[in-house]
This record gives sequence, structure tokens and C-alpha cells, in this order.
Amino acid sequence: MLYRGKFHILAAEDNEDDQLFLQKAFNAVKGPLSLSIVGDGEAVMHYMLREPPFEDSLKYPFPNLLMLDIKMPKHTGLDVLHWIMHTDKFRRVPVMIVSGSNLQQDIDRAFDLGASSYLVKPMSVEKMRHVFQTTADFWTTVSEWPSPPRS
Repeated sequence: MLYRGKFHILAAEDNEDDQLFLQKAFNAVKGPLSLSIVGDGEAVMHYMLREPPFEDSLKYPFPNLLMLDIKMPKHTGLDVLHWIMHTDKFRRVPVMIVSGSNLQQDIDRAFDLGASSYLVKPMSVEKMRHVFQTTADFWTTVSEWPSPPRS
């Protein structure tokens, strides 16, 4: 087993119903996993940079994986993905796009920008729970993790 501590996911989702949906699905997952949810792309950037209100690293652990919706206010998921991939200290963080869009041009654009995976939003809590569980199992038992960024 390659597990080296709690695996933390930072999800960006602007829709409050979808936030509750994510949290409900996540709560059914077993394993060393934690989740933070923010409401837009700008909040992701503040979180990653440890800017207010995300300065407390115990309350807001550095994410091992980002889950980004494409269509969000302030900065889209694709804007954030572009920023992550062009910020030296964050470019190793895997990014999963989780979007309601199944348009091939959105999927291609996400991978062109460096997405690690693209998931069209499942329609049930059970399917999303399965995504979280599979993600947790993969990242905590199979895959190696990149080094965290230096402060």
C-alpha cells in the first residue's frame, strides 16, 4: 500500500445543489480522504495561494487533486486549469474536470490545457460516490504522489 496520509480533494462547484450532492456522495466513501468545496474559480486560486480566508493549512489542507466544474463565475474551470498548469509550484497537482458538458470541444480543450481526466457529471449520488471511491482507491493504493509545492 502506497498510502502516505490523508488524500485531500478540492472541488470547485458554483451550484449549491451540486455542492450538497458532492458532499452526500463523498460522505459515503471509505478511506483516508477529505474534501473541501469552494464556489468558484477565484476561490480555488485563493485556496491554492493560501490567501484569505484559506490561510489555515489545518482547516484547508493542500489538495492532492482538484475537481473543477467548467462553467463557474469569476473564473471558469478551464481558466483555473490554465492557471494551474502555468504556475510552477502547482502544475503537478492532478486536475479532474467534472462538468455537465459532454461537448467534445470542451473535453478536448480541457485535455489540451492539461487536465488529468474529464468526467461528465453523473446523475446519481451512487455514481458520484463510485467516482470518489475509485479516485480514493487509485490515489491511495496504486499511484505515487508528486511532492507538495514548497512555500
